[in-house]
Amino acid sequence: MSFIFLYGRPGTGKTTLPTTLVKMGHKIRHIDVDNKACDMQNLQPFIKDGSWLVQPIKSPLIDGSLRDRMKGIVKVGKSFGMNPPKKEPKGYYEFVDIIDNLSDLHQKGKKDPDGCTVLVAPDSLTILLEHLTRLLLYLTNQGKFERDHWAAWLSNLEEIFHTLQSLQGMYKHVIVIAHEQVDRDEETGRVTGIYPQIAGSMRFKVGDYFTEIYHTKVEIPAEGPPIYYVETRPVGKAEARTSRALDTEEESNFAILFKEELVKALPKVKGGKR
Repeated sequence: MSFIFLYGRPGTGKTTLPTTLVKMGHKIRHIDVDNKACDMQNLQPFIKDGSWLVQPIKSPLIDGSLRDRMKGIVKVGKSFGMNPPKKEPKGYYEFVDIIDNLSDLHQKGKKDPDGCTVLVAPDSLTILLEHLTRLLLYLTNQGKFERDHWAAWLSNLEEIFHTLQSLQGMYKHVIVIAHEQVDRDEETGRVTGIYPQIAGSMRFKVGDYFTEIYHTKVEIPAEGPPIYYVETRPVGKAEARTSRALDTEEESNFAILFKEELVKALPKVKGGKR
């Protein structure tokens, strides 16, 4: 069982990487906070054959017109913020209701109701936390995050991680996906670090919760198809870690990342050899 964190730029194969688990015989439950899965052509064969179950978060991230939002800009102290949402945002509630239902089933000793063996949730964490931010602004009726907001925000994020981690008993693998954030030196513009796009200090602490953190990347050669791979260790600027015997860079394929498990799964032949 693995608790895995994937992050990277758009188009680097974050959501595509779990499709290699389908080819290994797994069925995926995908909680699609970004609402992009049904538009991704490479997912369609798996969605159609039932091996990839998509649960979209239907509530919009932004409610109301862009004009109304522009008119809602207000001065907060020496800076500016937005008037809190007029309606209670529901996106974060949708996500946690799904996770709570799965957690209740697991505590009762039951399996995934649809026979899924891998959970991809959320996709993406970055957008889910935007839903949480807007909900907290609504509940506190304020237009700018203060210190107490951040305490509640951080507590909710930690509880998400702990709950997802506990679901490893129900799923073979639990995978969380996020966008990346690039830190640069203000004077030189040089990259000083590449982290998950999570506000505050939590982006430096994801390693406290996950056994595997992979940074997804892609190279576009002059000829031939794109080359997708993951960084598994923090040898460059990216935050990454692994508990497996992997190279620093590996092909974006769980059949390779989980090669030790594949060896154990191979059928025995006569003579006790595989």
